[in-house]
Amino acid sequence: MLSAARRSFARPLARCSSSLKEPLAPAPADYDWEAFRKNAHQTIDFIVDYNKKLASRELPVLPSCQPGDVRRALPAKPSETPVPWSSILKDVENIVVPNMTHWQHPDFMAYFPAQAAPSAMLGELMANAMNQPGFNWICSPAATEMELHVMEWLREAFGLPEDMSWKGSGGGLMQPSATEGMIVAQVSARTRKLSRNPDLDLDNLVSYFSDQSHFCVEKASKVLGVKHIRKIPSVFEPETGNYAMDLSVLEATIKADEAAGLAPFFVSGNFGATGVCAIDDLEAMSVIAKEHDMWLNMDSAYAGVVALLPEYRDVLGGMQVCDSLLMNGSKWFHLMFNSSFFFFKDKRHVVEALNATGAYLDNKHTSENVVFDLKDYQLGLGRPFRGLKAYCTIQSMGLQGFRDGLRRHIQLTKYLAEKLREQPRIEVIRDIFGLVCFRVKDADDDVNTQVMEHLNQVEGIHMVHTVTADHGVVLRIALCHPQLGVEDMDRSQLLFLNCHFAIILMVIRAVLLCFAAVAVVLASECTTTDLAAINANAKGCVAGNSTTSSGSNFMVSNVCQTQSCQSLLALYRELNCTVNDLTGSEIAMIACPDTILRPHHHHHYYDDEDDDSEYNQPISLWSIVVSILFFTGMAIGVYFIWKRYGDRIRQRMGWVPYNSYVAATAAADAELSNGKLTGGYSVNVLVPAVQLQAIKKDNKESNPPPKESVFKNTLQSLNDTKLPPIPSDYDWEQFRTNAHKTIDFIVDYQKKLHSRQIPVLPTCQPGDLRRSLSVSAPEKPVAWDQIMEVVSQQVVPRMTHWQHPDFYAYFPSMAAPSAILGDMMASAMNQPGFNWICSPAATELELHVMDWLREAFSLPETMSWNSTGGGVMQPSATEGMIVAQVSARTRKLAQNPDVKLNDLVSYYSDQAHFCCEKASKVLGIQHLRKITSVYDPATGNYVMDAALLESTIAADVAKGLTPFFVSTNFGATGVCAVDDIPAIASVANKYKVWLNIDAAYAGVVAILPEMRPKMHGVDFCDSILINGSKWFNLLFNSSFMFFTQKEYVVRALNATGSYLENKHTADNKVFDLKDYQLGLGRPFRSLKAYCTIQSMGLQGFRDVLNRHIQLAKYLAAGLETTKRIDIVRKVEFGLVCFRVKNADDATNMKVMEKLNQSEGVHFVHTVTAHHGVVLRIALCHPQLTTADMDGLIAKIVRSLP
Repeated sequence: MLSAARRSFARPLARCSSSLKEPLAPAPADYDWEAFRKNAHQTIDFIVDYNKKLASRELPVLPSCQPGDVRRALPAKPSETPVPWSSILKDVENIVVPNMTHWQHPDFMAYFPAQAAPSAMLGELMANAMNQPGFNWICSPAATEMELHVMEWLREAFGLPEDMSWKGSGGGLMQPSATEGMIVAQVSARTRKLSRNPDLDLDNLVSYFSDQSHFCVEKASKVLGVKHIRKIPSVFEPETGNYAMDLSVLEATIKADEAAGLAPFFVSGNFGATGVCAIDDLEAMSVIAKEHDMWLNMDSAYAGVVALLPEYRDVLGGMQVCDSLLMNGSKWFHLMFNSSFFFFKDKRHVVEALNATGAYLDNKHTSENVVFDLKDYQLGLGRPFRGLKAYCTIQSMGLQGFRDGLRRHIQLTKYLAEKLREQPRIEVIRDIFGLVCFRVKDADDDVNTQVMEHLNQVEGIHMVHTVTADHGVVLRIALCHPQLGVEDMDRSQLLFLNCHFAIILMVIRAVLLCFAAVAVVLASECTTTDLAAINANAKGCVAGNSTTSSGSNFMVSNVCQTQSCQSLLALYRELNCTVNDLTGSEIAMIACPDTILRPHHHHHYYDDEDDDSEYNQPISLWSIVVSILFFTGMAIGVYFIWKRYGDRIRQRMGWVPYNSYVAATAAADAELSNGKLTGGYSVNVLVPAVQLQAIKKDNKESNPPPKESVFKNTLQSLNDTKLPPIPSDYDWEQFRTNAHKTIDFIVDYQKKLHSRQIPVLPTCQPGDLRRSLSVSAPEKPVAWDQIMEVVSQQVVPRMTHWQHPDFYAYFPSMAAPSAILGDMMASAMNQPGFNWICSPAATELELHVMDWLREAFSLPETMSWNSTGGGVMQPSATEGMIVAQVSARTRKLAQNPDVKLNDLVSYYSDQAHFCCEKASKVLGIQHLRKITSVYDPATGNYVMDAALLESTIAADVAKGLTPFFVSTNFGATGVCAVDDIPAIASVANKYKVWLNIDAAYAGVVAILPEMRPKMHGVDFCDSILINGSKWFNLLFNSSFMFFTQKEYVVRALNATGSYLENKHTADNKVFDLKDYQLGLGRPFRSLKAYCTIQSMGLQGFRDVLNRHIQLAKYLAAGLETTKRIDIVRKVEFGLVCFRVKNADDATNMKVMEKLNQSEGVHFVHTVTAHHGVVLRIALCHPQLTTADMDGLIAKIVRSLP
């Protein structure tokens, strides 16, 4: 409460403030929290219904759409005005859901699990509503400490060594994906290598991994610019089906590289690689790595979580000896995306590799080294509140719930493998953890691929394949759904047998088509002699019919009842030649269609027209229908008899299907329709089993019995009562109840913020939250009400509230209610849209939204997906900056293949966001030029000196260096610097340097027509970054990156595995978004973008921007009227930069500290060359008013010395 004296002082001050020149733009209607409550309850019901439909298989696992279908169904342009939430939900239900690959479907058995526990969804829902970017401790103590604590829980639960603890020399945190974690591991390894060998040439670095490794290892090396990438062959172990890296080849290769003057620095070993779940001998690898001073990483993204099971600890010795370790919480650990656990033993090398900072991030806790700032352990700056969903899920499921889920899948895998081994046509290559790898015995790769396609397209399950050196195409069944049971395994087995029968039917049809085609080809054209008798009879037939049409070689008749016509038809049927490429029987059918329904016996037709025999009676329609139904019933009966008893019949008869399956019937139809018969169809022959021994290896040799070990044991019988229980978390009715409570909590939280019942800054000290949480993770589930109580009483009071109306620090981090709901649906669907086929809706919706935004921002046509460029949503501006720089490097190397990595140079302003510097550090750029900016007194702007840039580039070229990248600013974080883009573009073009525009904060003003001239020059850039997570209401994971040359982006980032192969990608009909980002998996980011754009309408976004700009100008004018404040930057956007008149830096810092600690507001400072310390007020809350500005002015004046 203000004292009476202060209140009386504040009132006249408000009257001194300037008035608005025009009415204040309206606050967006989207930020109505009661409407959010109503819409959220509808959305929760939608999510519950969606998951129930999946569980009951009311929805197919795969969509039937073709590339472009989703985009054609979406509105061509975004709405200008708000669209009701009910209409948006209908769009999701009618356009998105039918065109999704449903990763949460019980018949989804492809790739890897992507489990989404209901408690994780709710934890993510709360995190989105709080929208905490925990880049350093002070910006959110709760977000930082919660993650450190959860990672310590997991380190202990997984049995990892003490030196991977934050209390020891190392630590652990959650990365966006395994690929980002792999990049962090490799950049840390390179940093360590360079610290020990300062003169090392980057062109000589070598990384090593197995041919079974996930392609993220190769991709990480490509991003870092490692020129020597060694893919070490693996060795097949027949007893286990394992493909382990050949360590003798590894060691010999390393020695050869060292002898050649190269520098081995990194090796990655596998524990459960994606293809066939390969496991390497990491303990033996560690000996080799230490001998050659190499960083050893353990990639256990999928299978590492089995460390929770005591029975597997003995085979996880590699965890104790590696330098870093990756596990995905987003796969087999129920946590959705943005949950890759990365542990490391020496934090010094990680921080040295990734630390970069700006003045506005300075704080005493960081400078005193009493906290860990997570920005120094990841690629990006901002990061979602990942620890909250992890905490909620671990509490809700309990460690025992996770163990039950793992053991359930492991037992079902063994059961399915044994059932498949019983099938004589199936060879099980490997079964381990939750994966069964198999192929059709004695069949080539095409047949196995065909079997997989049939299962995917006809039998209603989804699976993919991999390729191994020893077996070729191998089909994979990955158990994904947490509620699978024995009946699901039996169903999968039956579907596979159905596939056999369906292909046999295709064979029969193809053979019949072949015979028909042979008859056509072998029949020669009729001669005049052949047709003499027909022509003679044709006259009699014509004379006897009232409606006829005839010719010398062809006859058409609608009435064919006379003796002469019947004789004529008989003659046609007996022709052994063709007329106009038609057989005689075909001519008879065309000439007299009704005759095809009349039986004929040995071509004998009765001459007596009055004969009442059955042969002369027309067949009734009813007889035809009965006949059709009879034969259809017979076919169906045979089908199901074979489906149920076919396997027993084959075994009793001693028959085993042999040879290969026939090609697709569509191919046969295509060949026949072209009048060709090229052959190539191999019939499925049944031969006695005893004959197989003379043709193939003995069955025991080709399909060895399972090894009795922790990885393999035989389950003769299994039922659901013997299985570990399904995690209780997956109760969707309970989710509905908990979700409604969570929504009410969020609404109450937002209302308390708005009414200022909660202070913007916490009063906690480092370690307070961790001390309030349990030391170890719970073994048993904790009730959701108890979890919510901890969040309410322990987490919320220790948060910096970015959604608070008195939050003026850093930059806006707005969280539109529609974005929260859109992301909630995306979390429930959990779509990893890495390529088109894995989620057509996720891919096409993102392309569509980005084209919407390109047009709304008036960006050049070359940045459209229909042109040479495109646009995607990156996790953060830093990842976008890395993509821009790696693409620039790729283009430069393509133009000049002899360029050395050590000679590359990047350029940016001293006002640039530190993500420019961080991206260059990650890529290993040795020459970073920070170009001095020039102060413009008229506007307070700091502009990159284009003349200095050109002279610096010229000097570098003269030294033999290679300029490749320059980044220019449009609204840099410090004082919102705006560069002269056309002038810099001219320099970049002269030296063929990639030009990037960093418009992360201010770029969204391009949606305002009056602001577009300020972005003059955007047509000249190669890429531009705009953050949807700042001033565009979209939460995190929403950084818009547009580029003009997709060719170089793809060349820089494309890496793939055989399990990602699909015809749409191979035919270049689709864009796979994995090729435009650092990671593989990616959340369904575009759904929240679509929902928010439609819910707010473009005018809603314009209103927010205009409102903030108006209020910023109002605030600046009010501060100037005090005569004690200098406005150091003319207001152009939503930022006011000022300092105390005639005061030194220390005084200005004291004013800021007093405002933060005593006046209940939060803002930060920056430092400029011309002014020193500058205080920043960033307008962040979307519902701010002139009254809020008046109150802020009063607080600032009270804080002055």
